[in-house]
Amino acid sequence: MTARHSAITTTDGMKRDNKVLTKTDRLLFLVLIGALCIENPYYATPAKAQFAVQPMVLSLKSKPGTQIKTEIRLQNLQQNSTQQYLQFEIQPIDLIQSPDGQWLPIGPAYPDSADPVTPPKHASCRAWIYQGIGFYETGATESFDVTINVPAEAQGFFCAAFLITIKNPFENTGIITDYEFIVPVMVKVEGPAPDRAVRLKDAGLAQDTAAPAPSTLVTLEVENQGHTFSQLTGFAHVFAYEGDQLGPIKHKITFDEAKIIPGSRLKLKKALPELLPLGRYRVLDDLSVDNRLVAGISRDIELADMATNPPKPNQPTVPQSRANKPSSNVSHFLLQISEPDAPVSQTIHYAIKSPEPTVAIMKQKPVRVSQDGSACDPYHTYSGSRPIEFFTNAPVRLQASAVATSLAEGNWTCATDPDSICGHMNATLFVRATDVQLKNLPTGGVKNLEVARITVQVIPRL
Repeated sequence: MTARHSAITTTDGMKRDNKVLTKTDRLLFLVLIGALCIENPYYATPAKAQFAVQPMVLSLKSKPGTQIKTEIRLQNLQQNSTQQYLQFEIQPIDLIQSPDGQWLPIGPAYPDSADPVTPPKHASCRAWIYQGIGFYETGATESFDVTINVPAEAQGFFCAAFLITIKNPFENTGIITDYEFIVPVMVKVEGPAPDRAVRLKDAGLAQDTAAPAPSTLVTLEVENQGHTFSQLTGFAHVFAYEGDQLGPIKHKITFDEAKIIPGSRLKLKKALPELLPLGRYRVLDDLSVDNRLVAGISRDIELADMATNPPKPNQPTVPQSRANKPSSNVSHFLLQISEPDAPVSQTIHYAIKSPEPTVAIMKQKPVRVSQDGSACDPYHTYSGSRPIEFFTNAPVRLQASAVATSLAEGNWTCATDPDSICGHMNATLFVRATDVQLKNLPTGGVKNLEVARITVQVIPRL
């Protein structure tokens, strides 16, 4: 990426010729903004930190009172490089499902969750896992053993996860990127089939104003209080009232199939083929659990006037100034200044020799940011992007977050596009920071200053 302006803007708002750099300018462009450090041979080197995790899911079976032994393998794919070692940290955590059905890691690693969730003890196998917790180093290949001691009284389905954090020391731009791989551990304890305790808890009907085209959603809330890992199929009949009388069926729909693990509560959604007019409706819902119907549910619902909750316009949000909170959706700010995606490598150094779910990061580049001239506050706003080349034989989703780690502070946000991948493809990481105060940084005697840390989380799809 090249600079957007021909002059360098200092922290006091003055512009200088870009051939003459003050100490503050050098700190800004040599430490924080790696995109402009073209004289440093580091930035011209090939992509760094190639690695793979296998398997990305541990699906195990056992009898009560037995011990399971398995392993997780990490490979350093970097070839012909001085980067002989990758540092990674491993710890077991709890795992349930988010309301939309995706894996939801919880535990000490996520203390700032806006809606903290406590996993039910009857569904977690985290306490069964014995594995050395701490930091490890891997050369070409590193396998670490996992031992799971299944209690004698266990029965049914249990789950937890490993949080594998790849510590990335190679990005010397001031912005460090770590990777978190969530490896679900699913244990099915053999024995008499446990009773199913999957129930319909609620049903709903609402106007969806967030979609590009407004629509009407039918919702089902399903809860699993038992020990089964169950397949769900929901059905709904929507009736419209004609005065005080119930009219004929307006719509009959089938929800997409979903899976639910013990201790989770899902909210299934399905859009109707049309936007229903305001009025009174009745929704009759049924649920099939492992091909068996459970008790249905009925709700009378009054669709309110959408004027009280108007749809959001389908247009980009105006960038925020330093006095306001930054937008959580950053991609539309960055597309116009992002680098073109690097071509996907035609040589895959990592061959998947088994059908186990595997994720490999084949290529990544240092994050390079520059002043965002399109922002309301360009002197304190920086943005940039980089492609990351993935190779995976199973669908995974990506979640990115960023935090400030220096006296420059700032509100850092990031996102990936796409946020779901499968196969051999690129995902672009977009980064944006507002209210960055470079004047707070020391002007000398600081090497390898870290100003922000990005975490890219890789989670298998359930």
